[in-house]
Amino acid sequence: MLRSLRKKTKIILWFIIIAFVGSIFFVWGMKTYQKSPEPIIASINNISLSPNEFNDLYQQYISFYRNLYKDNFNQNMLPKLEKAIVEQMIRDHILLNEAYRQKIKVNNEEIIDEIKKSFLDKEGKFDTKLYNTYVKNTPASWWHKHEQRIKNTLRIQKLQSLVNDQVKVSQKELLSFYQLEYIKAKVYHILIDPKKCLEEDRIKDYYQKNKNNFLNSPQVKASHILIKLGHKANRTESRKAKDTIANILEKVKKGDNFANLAKKFSQCPSKDKGGDLGYFAKGAMVPEFEEVVFNLKLDQVSNIVKTTFGYHIIKLTGKKEKEYKSLPEVKTEIIKSLSKEAEEIANKKALFVWNKLQSKKADFEKMAKKYSHSPCSNKGGYIGIIPKNLNYSDLKPDEINNLRKEIVKGWDIDPNFSDAAFSLKENSISKVIKSSFGYHIIKLEKLILPSLTDFEKEKESIQSRLLTDKKNSFFDDWYREIKSRYKIVVNSRFESSSKK
Repeated sequence: MLRSLRKKTKIILWFIIIAFVGSIFFVWGMKTYQKSPEPIIASINNISLSPNEFNDLYQQYISFYRNLYKDNFNQNMLPKLEKAIVEQMIRDHILLNEAYRQKIKVNNEEIIDEIKKSFLDKEGKFDTKLYNTYVKNTPASWWHKHEQRIKNTLRIQKLQSLVNDQVKVSQKELLSFYQLEYIKAKVYHILIDPKKCLEEDRIKDYYQKNKNNFLNSPQVKASHILIKLGHKANRTESRKAKDTIANILEKVKKGDNFANLAKKFSQCPSKDKGGDLGYFAKGAMVPEFEEVVFNLKLDQVSNIVKTTFGYHIIKLTGKKEKEYKSLPEVKTEIIKSLSKEAEEIANKKALFVWNKLQSKKADFEKMAKKYSHSPCSNKGGYIGIIPKNLNYSDLKPDEINNLRKEIVKGWDIDPNFSDAAFSLKENSISKVIKSSFGYHIIKLEKLILPSLTDFEKEKESIQSRLLTDKKNSFFDDWYREIKSRYKIVVNSRFESSSKK
């Protein structure tokens, strides 16, 4: 399909992504789900979702988040990520089915236009040379799948447009939206953070009494050289890959430097580090790889090892025996274990401060300086002039980042904080409010109403924002109603996602 475009036109970017995703799990020590014992991931009207599709999406999401968070990537995100992927697969399946029911079509010209968007030069023009280079290095089977994905995506986009064309915004709605959502407030607050309420002696005592729970599992450090092999590779491709890795192994046996060989021949992103995978414990790698690496002696090189990723040569470069983790290493974990106790302490402390303020025996600013864990405590709790909705504000990135330390969670102000602050009367103090940051006592000095002059100036952009919000809400409601008509069965491992 689309051969005429391929003959005339390329992209290294996608080629790099594919190569990166293909072996990424060995760099991070993640498992694939290809050999999962689970019978299904989910089914929709008795049609099972593809485990291979799940694996592809899982690896792409992991790649994205790992690059986004780098060393701060949290393994605890993985279960939620799995569930989100399953929910996305269910959503895409249902929407695509509805698009077919609506007889929505996509032609080749539309697919070509979408593909071209991925191959733009610095001036935003289609880069024919770049595209042709990629086409030359990418199998036709991948192109077929890629074009089908684009076709499906465009179908769903057209369906969404068809549904959302019903949504309109009246002038009355627009003005009401502006007055409600663009309002600002001059706010002070006292924050009691549960994580900062535990005494150091309590944390140390917990560590000593539960030290056996803080043991590092034995770990190994390894480097490897990978020659990739697709799971649909034929005999010729398999023999070629095996011959290549065998030749590299001969070079290793003759004394060639392993790291240099990895940099030159390996098809894993770890090649840039001489094949170094770092330290990892059992359960981090696929079974075939683990079985070999944990039985090697220090500095020993393995024979050829075949896994679902291809052929490997593995070198053991380090070992760590079981050992106690240090207190600094597990302090966050201990605080989490004592979270219920910390919450109770924080709540009592916040109520104590609130009662003092209610008795009129204490000044808000002085109490903030004395008790608040907020970064603005040194300013008497003055957090500044905040918008009701961060998406409609003119705050600068550094100002938003500062607010992330005390009231902003995700992409907006914590709703419990915002709702409490903007429901107060001017010069009044809230009750103790629980947010994702801890316990707040909020003081509203004054509300700042949005200007009608600004409304006229920004009317077009405000209308665009409201229309977008209204369309998103309308489409979500429409999707939930459509989804209710389908019989959806989800593996218990992922089922919470399907109930949202």
